[in-house]
Amino acid sequence: MKQNATNMTHKQNQDNQNILLELFGKRSSEVKPGLERVKLAFQHLNMSSYPQKNILIAGTNGKGSTAGILWRLLASQGLRVGLFSSPHLIHFSERIQCSHVPINEHKIIKSFKTLRSQIPESLYQNLSFFEITTLLSLFIFNKEECDFNILEVGLGGRLDACNIVQPLVTAVTSIDKDHEEYLGSDLAKIAYEKLGITRPQTPLFWGERFSKEKGLEQLVRDHCTNNHIPLSFRNIDFKIKTDSTFELKKGETRTIYEFPKWIQNNSRVLKENFVLAYSIYHNLGISSKSHRPLSLKIDPIRDFESSDFPWPHTLIGRFQPIEIHATSIKKGFVDVCHNPASAEEFAKTLKIHLTQMNLDKIPGFISILADKDIATILDIFESVLHPMILFKANSPRSLKTSSLPNKYQKNHLFHSFSEAWNSHKGLIHEDHLFAICGSFFAIGDALQSFSINLEENSFQRILKGVDIPEQS
Repeated sequence: MKQNATNMTHKQNQDNQNILLELFGKRSSEVKPGLERVKLAFQHLNMSSYPQKNILIAGTNGKGSTAGILWRLLASQGLRVGLFSSPHLIHFSERIQCSHVPINEHKIIKSFKTLRSQIPESLYQNLSFFEITTLLSLFIFNKEECDFNILEVGLGGRLDACNIVQPLVTAVTSIDKDHEEYLGSDLAKIAYEKLGITRPQTPLFWGERFSKEKGLEQLVRDHCTNNHIPLSFRNIDFKIKTDSTFELKKGETRTIYEFPKWIQNNSRVLKENFVLAYSIYHNLGISSKSHRPLSLKIDPIRDFESSDFPWPHTLIGRFQPIEIHATSIKKGFVDVCHNPASAEEFAKTLKIHLTQMNLDKIPGFISILADKDIATILDIFESVLHPMILFKANSPRSLKTSSLPNKYQKNHLFHSFSEAWNSHKGLIHEDHLFAICGSFFAIGDALQSFSINLEENSFQRILKGVDIPEQS
């Protein structure tokens, strides 16, 4: 009997893996613009009474951290909140989270089977990986009866699968060049695609810090005026005041708030994203002075670091301090700076830390996807990182020697993060620092190498920069 149970468990696990392999097999398919397929599939899922309040967050950089902060703020009030994000670092289940209800791989597989059975085969075969995962997240959030859903928009916005829902609020975090093969390099056109998530009478929170310099401010204002969209603008309606405070404007009233301690000690860009998220949260009317659905006496700022409410995976790897404990303590930063704009932010923040410590450059472990602007990103990293230790990530799109610019052909490309780390960890002494940066795949590989298990919530202590025992 025991052997039969073991065999059944093994078969179930194998079936689950085959289902995930089927889903992941769609990742290699080409991007398919248009919402017709995913809208039709959504109709087949029998969610016509779909009751959730949806928040769409688009942008080039900063979507994940903004969405994650907002998710935690809402969850702290006892609300059941869904969070759909991409990509994941280690486990697919990171993409679909629900506050107060664990969403594990088993629950995702079970929901996927139901979803698969309700969509006609001919339609299912034409759906992309992102379209299916978007539908899967909405299906799970509906089943779990979430009060709010926060959806991190993928590529662009106007034609993104997330745009099939009617939003209660929309936000754009930043506008810059990325995915140029699909969105082009014209910032105005990129902004147009991002603004495609907006709706008449639905508030838009515009988080791009350099709108005026990029010539986007008037474009956004005209779009909102022409479409009767209430607009809240960074540096006007919400802004950082000092390293420890921020300001929100409501009508003629301006209120100063103090950042949570963890945010105070973090990067400028994370502070910017916290202000954007808190501005949305405040607009929704869920504050410490307003109605609390479960009568929880929680101040979302004072208690932001509380362990009583879930931390989102989307805050992992955002200029995240870590300590590796071995024969000596090695301190460093981990950052998913995967395009030129985010690399620039990383370098600016790191320079501040290096200046405070009288350091010029520190060793950097780097992996960039081959379809990114590798030369520009490495040039930015070179200003703060030396040596630059390059490694391949576990992805078909990973960095290749042939994709390296001539200037960096002399840099050895290691086959994995573990190989790169074991070859160079002797460079890092107790009085020094190191960095791990690049693609989500790269950071995921590094966390796995240090045996970080995100599903067991060990990321909560890692998030604050506490120690990781080094694996031999």
